[in-house]
Amino acid sequence: MDDGERWVRLDGVRRLIDGGAGNSSAPFQGSSRRAPDGRKALSALPRSAGPATWAQVVRPFGTRVGLLLALAAGWGCQSPPDSVESLLSRHRQAVAPLPVEDRGRIVPRPSALDPSVADAARPEASLPAGELTLEAARQAALRGNPDVRVADARLQSALARIGESRAAFYPTVSLGWTSSRTFLVPALQSGLVPPITPTIPFNLTQDQLTLGTLLNVLSQPLLLQRGLGESGEQNSFSQHTGTVSLTWQIFDGFAREARLLAVKHNFRAAEHQVNDVQRLLISAVDTAYFQALLGREQLRVAMADEVFSREQLAEAERKFAAQTVTADEVSSFKARVAAAQAQLTAARGTFESGRVILAELTGFSDAKLPDEVELSPLIAETPDELAPPDVEAWIAAAERARPDLAEAQQRVEAARENERVARAQYVPTINLNATYGVDKRSSIDISEDDQTAGMAVEVRWPIFDADFRTFQVRRAEADRREAEARRTGIRNAIASQVRRAAIALVSQQDQIAAQRASVAQWAESRSLLQVRYRAGQASWVELNQVQQNYVEAEFGLAGARIRLRQAWSDLEAATGTAISPPTR
Repeated sequence: MDDGERWVRLDGVRRLIDGGAGNSSAPFQGSSRRAPDGRKALSALPRSAGPATWAQVVRPFGTRVGLLLALAAGWGCQSPPDSVESLLSRHRQAVAPLPVEDRGRIVPRPSALDPSVADAARPEASLPAGELTLEAARQAALRGNPDVRVADARLQSALARIGESRAAFYPTVSLGWTSSRTFLVPALQSGLVPPITPTIPFNLTQDQLTLGTLLNVLSQPLLLQRGLGESGEQNSFSQHTGTVSLTWQIFDGFAREARLLAVKHNFRAAEHQVNDVQRLLISAVDTAYFQALLGREQLRVAMADEVFSREQLAEAERKFAAQTVTADEVSSFKARVAAAQAQLTAARGTFESGRVILAELTGFSDAKLPDEVELSPLIAETPDELAPPDVEAWIAAAERARPDLAEAQQRVEAARENERVARAQYVPTINLNATYGVDKRSSIDISEDDQTAGMAVEVRWPIFDADFRTFQVRRAEADRREAEARRTGIRNAIASQVRRAAIALVSQQDQIAAQRASVAQWAESRSLLQVRYRAGQASWVELNQVQQNYVEAEFGLAGARIRLRQAWSDLEAATGTAISPPTR
């Protein structure tokens, strides 16, 4: 046994005795600072001097660990590289050269990135009392509709993914501490040196008693101290291990860069998705608002029909009392009054249904508009509303302004970056690993002798993976082709929607002119026939028929006026030009 092996064994026994039961009768009264080659003699530190003080032992260790902890705290407590403020600042700088209308369309609203703004006010508090205009209804829906908040939450999630991808460029620092208590270990794993109790055989002959035999007998306990025949070690002991590890990926084939660009494209897609939700929501609000307006116009026509029919019924009853008309004529006017009341009930249902849908879209929890809220009156059409649209110009505007098309384009760009991420798996990766720690048995009096440190550079290059990377590349290519096909489909659908909306708009413009002429004609016919009926020159059958035709013409005109406004709303929704940020 050389000096180095003897020092290792003796030092292990000394550590167990010093840190264990505190036996003052230990055979070793000294302590060794270091034994790099196993040949240095034990230093003669008197036992009576006692153990070293805490400051003497831990000061170098504490200085190093404190420095590492300070660096780790600095990395962990710093603000994210892509915080909300920095992203919005760079985003606004990028879109500053754009026109005002485009800038307001693509810059996210404050509520999209600040949940406190989205939950600040209820729509009931911001909805104006009295007259409710279409623009006010739109703004209330943009503030209070849950679908907008869902899109805002998705935008926040996309923003958080940017921070996740940025974190891959920085090292990971971890702290760990483990304390364990062992009560029984196998003899093969025991770190204790059993007492040397050699057994000398007494049946040796004089010829067998040689120097080699004596040496074998003396060394037998040391060589067999961990043999299979001995029992396990039953002296319990504690083990304390602490580590500080650093892992830093230096190179990965530019996969991190491509992944970061992909999530940034997805973030921009989420911005456009918020705008698309607003576009669809505004279209739905317009439809509900116009339905309520149509119900109110039908109420007006039905009420006027009921008033006229009651006047004719009263006139017929006076003539019947004077015995100038028959009972059939009175019954006919009564039926006319009942028909007017039925139309009045149907119009009231259309009006109330429109108000309920409008309340739901604006975010009212009970889906009911306050009674003091009234819709704006239906004003006359302007010359611009009656002018035919330029279809090609509207299609060109739609390709520039439709948020779902812009979202599809960002999805295509993200799919291309994901394809680069998949291809980067064919490139080797380089990682830097560094560790620093302590390992102490039986006590936590940590000294420099208990420290461990290391550093490694790892190069990993998968050679065979059963074509796993190949299939991932194929999947990324398929996702990219799917995104491109989806973008083409959206572009074709936009052109179709714009053309259909333009056709419906021109049709309603023509119907308004025809319905106005029809209403004027039937109104004049009713006036002339009413005079003739009172003079006894016309029958009640003719008067009822003219009144029915007049009411139908009024209903047709009201419907054409509402459908004209709906057609303009559909055209704006098809082009994406109705999106506007909500006012505060």
